[in-house]
Amino acid sequence: MATLGDPLADLGYLTATWSEAGNPATPLELTRVTRSPGYLTQRQLAERYKSRTSLDLTPLPWYQTLALWKAATFCEAIYTRWQRGERPHDTAFGPSLETGVPRLLERAGQYADLTAATRR
Repeated sequence: MATLGDPLADLGYLTATWSEAGNPATPLELTRVTRSPGYLTQRQLAERYKSRTSLDLTPLPWYQTLALWKAATFCEAIYTRWQRGERPHDTAFGPSLETGVPRLLERAGQYADLTAATRR
């Protein structure tokens, strides 16, 4: 999934789903490699992007919130299909969504709080 237009939409998705040491895993964490020492944090990744583009990243938490709400929506649809037997039952992905979707929404709420704080 990609956008044509606002680059903050892509940056929001990338940083919101970036695996980082100290953050709980989500269903979108397909690899733990970026949790390893030597990888940029979400904040460092955004700052590097900002230094190369000069874009104002003040609204980034809004885009991160949107990215996780969208992800939670498609993950919930996958979970429903898994429960109905319409998805493979030989993987751990389907069952992981029972707790994974609420974790996505919890993290989205954290980004939403940051969005609200920047508007004050």
